[in-house]
Amino acid sequence: MSRATANSSKVSSFDSLLDAGIAAIASNGIDKVTVADIVTVSGHSRPTFYSYFGDVNGLLAEIWIKHGRARLDSEIHSLGQADQRAQHDVALDRTLLQIMCVAHRIPEVAEVVLPDFSSWFANLTKGNRYIELRTAWILAVQIGISMSVHVDPENRQAEAVLPILRQMPDNMDGSLLLLGLGEMPHFPEAEPVLETPDSVEEQIMRATIEIIANSGVDAASVARIARRCRVSTGTIYPRFGTSDDLLEKAFDASIRDVVSGNLRQARTTGFGFDQYGLTVASGFGENRRIWRDYRLEMHLAALHNSKLCDLMKPGFEVSRKMLVDSINSVPILGKRVSQPLSYLMQVLALGLSILHNLGLPLKNMDHRIVVRHLGASFALPK
Repeated sequence: MSRATANSSKVSSFDSLLDAGIAAIASNGIDKVTVADIVTVSGHSRPTFYSYFGDVNGLLAEIWIKHGRARLDSEIHSLGQADQRAQHDVALDRTLLQIMCVAHRIPEVAEVVLPDFSSWFANLTKGNRYIELRTAWILAVQIGISMSVHVDPENRQAEAVLPILRQMPDNMDGSLLLLGLGEMPHFPEAEPVLETPDSVEEQIMRATIEIIANSGVDAASVARIARRCRVSTGTIYPRFGTSDDLLEKAFDASIRDVVSGNLRQARTTGFGFDQYGLTVASGFGENRRIWRDYRLEMHLAALHNSKLCDLMKPGFEVSRKMLVDSINSVPILGKRVSQPLSYLMQVLALGLSILHNLGLPLKNMDHRIVVRHLGASFALPK
């Protein structure tokens, strides 16, 4: 065999395995895909797979290297209509989205994705704070929608803000919208929203939430939860029956704690454009890390688990109704925009969490600017 033929064969088998990995991840989920799935689809051997990638995490890194930047570019320039993409792109989009979600917790993936994302963002925004805000929010809305419509299709209502965000100027210095803005004031870090457990049942649920936040839903085995709580598996089963029961009760408990924590904070800070912008930045402290990552991992697992989607939707509906009530309390907005804005706030929280995990310094951005820009478009005429 000639060297040219051998090189062609090598490239072909590499790409074939890469494509098989994309298809398998899109179909099975990033935490469930196995080498066996990939070699079965590709028709290549395990030794060939291992020679190229080492393991599944190596495959994830290679998929990002080949396709990641193009995906980021498409998020910025597309109109957010993911369901209108060509069918052959759907699997790739879904796979890259999942890679973005898990990159922070897989070192082999993080060492590729995080610096690549940082470089891409810096090259696009050139240090311009207005472009940084606009880019971050467009990305967050589109990624947040993609990661949540399987739980609640109504989250697509958040797309209504994309044309408004795209119209945000590159330079707003001197704009009347920023009148009285001043320097970003000190704003207290958001309160922790997962309360300290005071019973064995609550300890078990808290351990479940923490394991999912750190390692994903599939990692939350009863044995691992029991070890974390320093109890036997026999202590868990009589209280929760099945692992699905434990997942459901832990999720309900987390939503309960989040809603009560957010209500406490809203009563303290008030609810207005600037307060919301400051709250966005304050939500990226360590106090909220477990909740942010837990919420993300639940959405990630739900991509391939319709039962989990059904479990999650009522909890998020409770949270969204709280947002509707808060938005209705702002006189210049009124009830006509409370529904779409409530969906936007849920979607944005998820999307910004993903960007935060990718290393975007969201705590240092003055989100009041973009909130005022959106508010000027949504406010009712006097």
